[in-house]
Amino acid sequence: MKTANRIAAVLIILICLFLIGEASKIESLAYELISNRMFPYMTFGLVLALAAGLLATTFIPSLESPFPSGYWARVVGKRRLITLGLFCVYLLLLPVLGFLPASFGFIVVTTLVLSPQRRKDLPVALALGGGVVGVCYLVFVYWLQFYMP
Repeated sequence: MKTANRIAAVLIILICLFLIGEASKIESLAYELISNRMFPYMTFGLVLALAAGLLATTFIPSLESPFPSGYWARVVGKRRLITLGLFCVYLLLLPVLGFLPASFGFIVVTTLVLSPQRRKDLPVALALGGGVVGVCYLVFVYWLQFYMP
């Protein structure tokens, strides 16, 4: 693993150095207060610093197991994977249904799926979904007059 991280860090450093050199060829515009090269310099400089940090950490001796036993089983639990899946479905349905109906459905379904007592929590899920969507409608559409897709 350390070898792969070292190779990746060196490649990223070389690519960033090349891109910083290419960004220096960007023509400066006379009417701007700041250089139009500033954003590429900042971006590639940050990535360069992170890659150097990755490379430096590969030379630090690591512990055998930094996590206690059973850590990943708790982190990648069933409920978290279900929530992630529902969020991905929500993102896919967002352009199709629109923000308000997709948000209502996401809130209701997520609350019901994660609830231990679905029948008892159905009114709570419907009220929560309706309340959040209602507040979003009032704030964005009615008050700010913002078009909601």
